[in-house]
Amino acid sequence: MIWLRGKELRQDTKKDGHPHLFDAGVEAADICQGALGNCWLMSALACLTEFPGSIENVFVQREYNPRGKYSLKLFDIQKKVWTTVNVDDLIPCDGDDRKPIFAKPNGDELWVLLVEKAVAKFCGSYSGTEGGLVAWALETLTGNAVLMYDLREDGNWERKELVVSPTEGNKRRCLARSHNPPKLFDKINFFTLLAMYDNKNCLLSASSHGKDDTRRTEGRGENETGIVPGHAYTIISAYQSKVDR
Repeated sequence: MIWLRGKELRQDTKKDGHPHLFDAGVEAADICQGALGNCWLMSALACLTEFPGSIENVFVQREYNPRGKYSLKLFDIQKKVWTTVNVDDLIPCDGDDRKPIFAKPNGDELWVLLVEKAVAKFCGSYSGTEGGLVAWALETLTGNAVLMYDLREDGNWERKELVVSPTEGNKRRCLARSHNPPKLFDKINFFTLLAMYDNKNCLLSASSHGKDDTRRTEGRGENETGIVPGHAYTIISAYQSKVDR
């Protein structure tokens, strides 16, 4: 492994002479997960790209810095305060192909790499971002409270609250706390609720149960629904359609 500066990762050497923090806005296509099991973070970033300005708001400086110094704002859920995380643009890369080992850039944009590095610093290391909850990432990146809904074996959806319960080795350790009595929604009422959140421009994400082995096995490992086990997804929209038969 080697560490390379952002300007050393450039792909388009004919454009502007330097990489960009943002290039023509941000979009989900800018995001590509690398060797870390942090799809929870990548999914949260993809959610934010659906709302213009949300990703940019994470950054104190919103332009490329030739010194490679950047400050990002993250919300400390446990302390309930905003904290500034300072990072440089030294990125861990493969020694052979000189490409980033973890998140991959789309073109010459650096924002995904820097958010990943800032979250890794906040958590103590890159390895400290292995596995996690999209809910934690969304609250950390926006400062907004989140709700979680878990599909129970009886087919109902149960509303839960995110509770941070960090340990010495895991700053991100969270629990999904149930209400007493449980707040349950059948599939029809839950879809109505989901559509309401969508109409209010809420950030929506979903995750599947199981273990994601797509980085270790051939193929993507989808089940019959096309969903990868143990993976996080962005919900783009929720609406009801009618099909004539």
